[in-house]
Amino acid sequence: MTATLRAIVAYLSSGTPTFSGIVDLLHDRGHAMVALMFSIIFIVPLGVPGLSTVLGAVVGLSGAAMLLARRPWLPMRLAARKVPAASFARLLTAAEKVLRPIERISRPRWAGLSTHPLAHRLAGGLIVVCASLLALPLPPGTNAPPAAAIVLLAVGVLEEDGLFLVLGWVATLANLALFVSLGVIGLGAIRALVPG
Repeated sequence: MTATLRAIVAYLSSGTPTFSGIVDLLHDRGHAMVALMFSIIFIVPLGVPGLSTVLGAVVGLSGAAMLLARRPWLPMRLAARKVPAASFARLLTAAEKVLRPIERISRPRWAGLSTHPLAHRLAGGLIVVCASLLALPLPPGTNAPPAAAIVLLAVGVLEEDGLFLVLGWVATLANLALFVSLGVIGLGAIRALVPG
């Protein structure tokens, strides 16, 4: 997985990289690698304003493709969009440091679960849910929790690791609880500001 990130960093230094070029480069690793690469950058303590909405869409489409067992696909307008190469390369280099210890502890286990096609489809559906949360225009700090859930699910699929898949399911439920709570708190704050 880290080798793939390094290959993407090399691609970013050549010409004018696009999202479709990155997806094409990752095609042999499948949808899960696309989701992993575009979400793990939100776990590192760096950021590019406005990137979560675009990358949330890319991750969501990858998850939908996993759910429907389809090939990776991006809308033409999004596929042709240029990647901010310098910023993105910096994020991926930092993300590799996060992925390295995960790569060391992940391994094939719980084969009855981790290799089942329905488990992969479920992971894709949950990635769509977390990507939708990732794409919401919310304040800084709210991207890391759904991104972490996506990383767990993607690693579970890529490494056929049932433990990571289960952790991804739990993390998705925790994210839904968190964002519902934030929504309730936000509505309460708005009602308090608006005269009754």
